[in-house]
Amino acid sequence: MSRVHLCAADHEKSLLRILQAEHIAPQMTRFHPSARETVRQLQRNHRKPPESLRLLVGRMGI
Repeated sequence: MSRVHLCAADHEKSLLRILQAEHIAPQMTRFHPSARETVRQLQRNHRKPPESLRLLVGRMGI
C-alpha cells in the first residue's frame, strides 16, 4: 500500500504505511527490496525529510 500511495503522490500516507509495516514485521520491511526502494523514493521527494523518515532510513541502512 505504501507504493500505491507513493505513486499517487501522497507521501505522508506512504510513509505512514511503511512505518506500520515496519511495526508489524520489522525485518521483512527493512530488508525487502520493494520497501527499500519506496523509502529511497520518499527520501528523494523530501527536501527536509521528517524525523520518522530519517530514523527509518537509518534503521534500514540506506
